[in-house]
Amino acid sequence: MPPGTSSEQRADMLRNLLVERARLVAHYEDRDDDVYFLVLARKDGRLGPSMRLAPRDCAANAAAAQAGKPAPPLAPAGNSAPPCGIRSQGGEFLAGGITMDSLARNLGGNRSGRIVVSPS
Repeated sequence: MPPGTSSEQRADMLRNLLVERARLVAHYEDRDDDVYFLVLARKDGRLGPSMRLAPRDCAANAAAAQAGKPAPPLAPAGNSAPPCGIRSQGGEFLAGGITMDSLARNLGGNRSGRIVVSPS
């Protein structure tokens, strides 16, 4: 895929590839399901006492990697997590510099038994 391809474009490309080459036929349906919604606990949007904004630019790091360029140096996460990622082992879940969307994707499914949705 060319640099700068959006996640929506990648999904469309993959869907077309599966339809054209693998002759995939999919059935879409609406259904009611129990979900968790990640929401801000405070109306003013401030973080709680144990949470801090990551002091690193994970978006710039991802953009450099996608463009095949060297990533900018990143400060380590204070909780021993990857600087811009998630480590999960034996019931422990450590995250550093991730988005709410990434957190929702990683909490959903088998971990929580439900779909987890993050407002974008």
